[in-house]
Amino acid sequence: MSHHLDTRSPGRTAGSTSTIFMSFRATTAPSSSWMSTRPSRDPTSNTGFHPEARYEFKVHFDGGEFEELTYRVSFGEPDATGRQALQLHTLSGSEARDDSATGNLVLDGQTGASAGMNDTRLWAGRIQDPFYIDLAELATVNAAFKNGTAVDPSAWHAVDARNSFADTTVESIVIEVSHQHPLMHAGAHIGVWCATKLATDAGGWRQINRAGHPMMWPIFWPRRHGLQQPRQ
Repeated sequence: MSHHLDTRSPGRTAGSTSTIFMSFRATTAPSSSWMSTRPSRDPTSNTGFHPEARYEFKVHFDGGEFEELTYRVSFGEPDATGRQALQLHTLSGSEARDDSATGNLVLDGQTGASAGMNDTRLWAGRIQDPFYIDLAELATVNAAFKNGTAVDPSAWHAVDARNSFADTTVESIVIEVSHQHPLMHAGAHIGVWCATKLATDAGGWRQINRAGHPMMWPIFWPRRHGLQQPRQ
């Protein structure tokens, strides 16, 4: 699920906007949920994850209307090397959708290193952006949609393809949950999405964005190269 630069104010919400969300499921391997945040073309940047943000993975069971399990990740201030302390809390039942609930601390760790406890493992840190797109081809699709015509790919050739996100990095969070988990067992019917939230001056939490649907706005709001944001 791609949501690259889908906020109108990436500068004010740096480190708290989600760009890619993926969920993998297998019958024998752990489940994996992956949230990537803060795209950057500056490899020397040490901005990292926002220390006043929450990064949450939401899980629904059996087609349920509301999430019944939340994995909440929070981070401390970067140290001199850019590393950040992190904590993972789990919240279940009605607490899974309650911003005021504290949940249960599952593990402590730091960015750049894997941390695990019982049936859960987590890694967070900077990686090369795995998202690939050729924005020239996206512009062709945008133009066809805007004009109500069929997409004509004849002018595009694979030999000329280029990754417009080459050399881009993202801060990523990966959670693996074993099938030994009482709720996330093999065969469980789940739906997963993610949200990022920032602390407010009033002591609450404000949702910055959420991810869990395919990338749509570059197609349905075609602007220059598909990069300008839709009006809100």
